[in-house]
Amino acid sequence: MKKNIFGILAIAIAISASAFTSPSKTAVKRTVNYKWFLISGNIAPTTPVPTANATYISGADGPDQPTEAQMCPGGTRQCVSGFDPSKVTTSNTLNGAQVSDVHTALRANQ
Repeated sequence: MKKNIFGILAIAIAISASAFTSPSKTAVKRTVNYKWFLISGNIAPTTPVPTANATYISGADGPDQPTEAQMCPGGTRQCVSGFDPSKVTTSNTLNGAQVSDVHTALRANQ
């Protein structure tokens, strides 16, 4: 029995130590419910959008692009862009010129 005491003690220490290890940390992905706008004019993706060039798409708030994005033929100018709600007023207009947070649909120059 004395021969096995060190083996049993080692197993007990290993089990005790593993019980107190910290769990792995995984990042929680934040989902943004963007406010989506149709963008008029020749506005590049990194250019602030003036309030007059942004028309709110009613009922399209959320993380995914609205169906209106399918109307955009492709190109290098903003067509449908999403803005963080902090950049939008309570009446759903841009709070001054704002850079879009996501521009999922582009079109050619008008």
